Amino acid sequence: MKKKLIFYQSIAEISEIIELLKKNAVGKFLIIVTGGKQLTNLLKKLKLKKKYGLKIYEFHTPRLINPLNIIKICLILNYSKESKKVLNYYFEDVIFFSYGYDFITPFFLSKINSQKITFINYYKRKFIKGSPGFKEILQILIVKFILMNNDIKIFFHKNYRQIFYLQKNKKIDELPPQNIYLKSIFKLPISKEIKNKKIIIFFDAYEEVLVGAKFKEVLFEIFKLLEAHGYLIIIKKHPVSNLSKSISNSKKWLYILDPFPIEMYKLNSVRFVFGLYSLSLIKVIEKHPNIKAFSFSRLIEKKNLSNTMKNNLKKMGIFSKIDYPRNLNQIKKIINT
Repeated sequence: MKKKLIFYQSIAEISEIIELLKKNAVGKFLIIVTGGKQLTNLLKKLKLKKKYGLKIYEFHTPRLINPLNIIKICLILNYSKESKKVLNYYFEDVIFFSYGYDFITPFFLSKINSQKITFINYYKRKFIKGSPGFKEILQILIVKFILMNNDIKIFFHKNYRQIFYLQKNKKIDELPPQNIYLKSIFKLPISKEIKNKKIIIFFDAYEEVLVGAKFKEVLFEIFKLLEAHGYLIIIKKHPVSNLSKSISNSKKWLYILDPFPIEMYKLNSVRFVFGLYSLSLIKVIEKHPNIKAFSFSRLIEKKNLSNTMKNNLKKMGIFSKIDYPRNLNQIKKIINT
């Protein structure tokens, strides 16, 4: 049987991966996980290895701030048994979801033997070349040393402030995402005593680092308003990023800390969801049209960033309707409708 290969780069791509597994024979796929242990843990939680005969390899992107990690990843990519096993295959198809996120995927794409390569544009992003800052220039130089391959072009995305990797001499077919929704299997962390309370979920993606002190100031005003109107607040941690420091370790709120996509949770009792720039807003309201969503990006006084991220959210969800209140009174109207 000819094999196919999937690169699992970010936690949200699991819906696309499961749909690909369903449409192919058991034992057809190998998967390379590049986005961290939490992605592998999700594969195990869903028992995909047993159900679909999935063979899993892990090549996680390390923190490049540590020089030892640079040497370690060079050795793993170029000389490890796992890397050699993958490169010895001739694949029927190789599938990936993003030109960003990691440098492991472009390394293998440049060297792998495959009949075809397919890019599923899950994030619906159009590349816009930008100018990197000093920190990003340093990262690019380190990655160039690790990759040691002239067949990879390295660029910097203007809007996402993210390094992108493009293949020079590889034909890559592009497909749209399948937009299949996962079955809801996980329960929210609420007890029977508070089961009937009005529930709102806040999606945190460590944006406090991006926004600064204004993040805590505005968010706490929103929390105060919600609590005054009888809402139980659940904070959903981003699967990969840390929690924003200002909202971690509090007994006032409930937390979802497991690295599973929000679409996999049972949200029957949820009335609203909100966040800053989280794509989870779109995922929730596309799957649950009865749940309303809002972003407080207009309250943080970063207009250019706010408009850019708003447009990106719009592109991700054709049927999405997210409110963008300008003040607390508008939020009050939203949660009271």
